[in-house]
Amino acid sequence: MDEERKYYVYMYLREDGTPYYVGKGTGDRAYVKGKRRIKPPKNLSRITFHAQNLTEEEAFAIEIELIQKYGRVDNDTGILRNLTDGGEGGSGRIFSEEVEVKRIAAMNTPEARAKMSASLKKSHNTPEMKAKFSSAAKEREAKKRAEKLASQANLQSFLEEPSTQLDTIAEKQQS
Repeated sequence: MDEERKYYVYMYLREDGTPYYVGKGTGDRAYVKGKRRIKPPKNLSRITFHAQNLTEEEAFAIEIELIQKYGRVDNDTGILRNLTDGGEGGSGRIFSEEVEVKRIAAMNTPEARAKMSASLKKSHNTPEMKAKFSSAAKEREAKKRAEKLASQANLQSFLEEPSTQLDTIAEKQQS
């Protein structure tokens, strides 16, 4: 049985054209952040596809090769922000119930919770992050107020001109 050739290897590029991340994916993976740490570039022209129509094994091999070629920042070997040498992506992996229970239990130990808490406090307790959170909260509140006002305006408009609104609805239903 032939393996599906649906995989590709992509790179996120800096403004100077050098890669900062190499990954393997299918579908829209290269364009969506999801739960990953590395965000796709806002300028989509800075996402390049190194190879396409690959089997998963071929994609892993090319991913490993590129990460080795460019090296990783975290281990002082190069310029990529990848945290691994590649070749171990999830690809829709489904964990057994036993493994899932172990993973959850490991995350719920006092030591693990303390480590996660310290990490979040360190990264989120900076003046820049506080300003970012504050700004985001203000934007959410402004959006809620605008939606509420728009909803009230629509209701008021409907109450002032019910026959016109009902005529429009009836016309749409007939067509």
